Amino acid sequence: MDNLKELKSFLKALPALSDKDKDKRVQKAKEDFRFFVQTYLSHHVSPSETSLFRNYIYDHLEDLSLKHNKILIEAYRGGAKTTLITRLYSLWKLLRGDKRYLIIISSTLDLAKESIELLSLEIQENMRLKNDFSLTPFMSSTSEEMSFCVSGTPCKIKAFGAGKKLRGTNFLSIRPDLIVCDDIENDENVASATQRDKLYSWFNKAVLKLPARTNPTYNIIVVGTTLHYDSLLKRIEARSDFFFRAFPLVINFPSNLDELCKANLKSFTPSDLLLDDPSIKAIDVLSDYLEDRSSFMSEFQNQPLDKENAPLSSYSTYEILPSLIDCIYMGIDPSLGKARSDYFALSFLHYSKVLKQFFWEAHGFKITPDMMIEKIIELTSKKLGICKKIVIACEIVAFQEFFKDSLKKAFYEKNLILPIIGIKSTSHKEVRLDSLSPLLKSQTFLIDKRSTLLMQELETYPKCAHDDLLDSGDIAYQAFLHQKIADYKNAKISSKLKGRFQSIKERYS
Repeated sequence: MDNLKELKSFLKALPALSDKDKDKRVQKAKEDFRFFVQTYLSHHVSPSETSLFRNYIYDHLEDLSLKHNKILIEAYRGGAKTTLITRLYSLWKLLRGDKRYLIIISSTLDLAKESIELLSLEIQENMRLKNDFSLTPFMSSTSEEMSFCVSGTPCKIKAFGAGKKLRGTNFLSIRPDLIVCDDIENDENVASATQRDKLYSWFNKAVLKLPARTNPTYNIIVVGTTLHYDSLLKRIEARSDFFFRAFPLVINFPSNLDELCKANLKSFTPSDLLLDDPSIKAIDVLSDYLEDRSSFMSEFQNQPLDKENAPLSSYSTYEILPSLIDCIYMGIDPSLGKARSDYFALSFLHYSKVLKQFFWEAHGFKITPDMMIEKIIELTSKKLGICKKIVIACEIVAFQEFFKDSLKKAFYEKNLILPIIGIKSTSHKEVRLDSLSPLLKSQTFLIDKRSTLLMQELETYPKCAHDDLLDSGDIAYQAFLHQKIADYKNAKISSKLKGRFQSIKERYS
């Protein structure tokens, strides 16, 4: 309820609490943050909390603030981090008597003032708070700062914009003991390295120097959404003096994400999708993901894409496969012996000699090993309708050698006589995947627009959560090179035999 006029009307109509249980109620409210919010400020939150992030804040933020002076909380856009942490938790700390001087810093002063105005209204008009915590005015308030007494003890809240002068800030000779930096970055101040350096320098020299050195109980809490891979939040994340915790919106992407596209969005049924808040509609989340994957990863996953240091991110896509395909190379990366989060990956490189291009389609599945071979046979049968020449490749390492032999047997039983070759990699994995970069940049490799999971790996490599589809694509390409070498050797042998035959013919003619 952020509309101040609406909030004021609501608070005036809010029924008073019974005086009979006041002492017990106040005592419990001081001990339990969740009870405090539900009793006095429930109009700002959901009646039944379903978010893992917000439940974590209710249950653990107080313990964390006692153990750590400096805390960084990264959470997704729309997660109510400003409401719950910057406003309600900070107010709770003041009313408990733990803190006396709260500083709220946002990317602009106007944004910080919004929190001041809301808290000021609650303190002045919320009779439940006023009566139970004996809240009275102390000095005149403005839109940028306010002061009040809690049972006769003066407290103050002040707003600042990022980059502004903070030195010398004090209240009744008290230095700020609770500083909340709430979304102090925006698209403008992360746009260039100079601006990012300037903001980080200000944070070090101004914000971190605000608390009194003699106060062992101060807290600096930074909350926000990560807007850039080299942002202030990312730099703080790397510091050892901050406790850090991140909360993405999507905890687990659908295991069938590879099947998702704009055309089937409304009918798509995600498997194993896990959101931070189950009350959020999955279709809305997936729609945002498809619309702008780069923004989604930043604003909702706190994983901004590093295009400058993502060697495989410069790729082009295709929508329709050309009619003339000379051969299809299938690369298989089974999930045998891997972590449960890894995918069983299949890549198809459709090769056109005329165009001298590969059209890369990839799939990732989270299925049991016994279903892998069935899926390979199913997809291979469909690909035979496009091109009769298919080469299947599987890396022969550990369990995968056995998997290749089992696959050959299954194909033979289905009367599918296709070459299934083993690829034994001699170079390091990162070197092989990095070598795909020039092929992508030159558009020798084009990516199927429907291969969502593959594009996610390309854009986040080498920091991606998994690279199974990239591996399968590399295996498919190794199959192409393997055949090319074999064809060259055969051509060379054929040329030698032809030369010998010609020599014999001339000798006896």
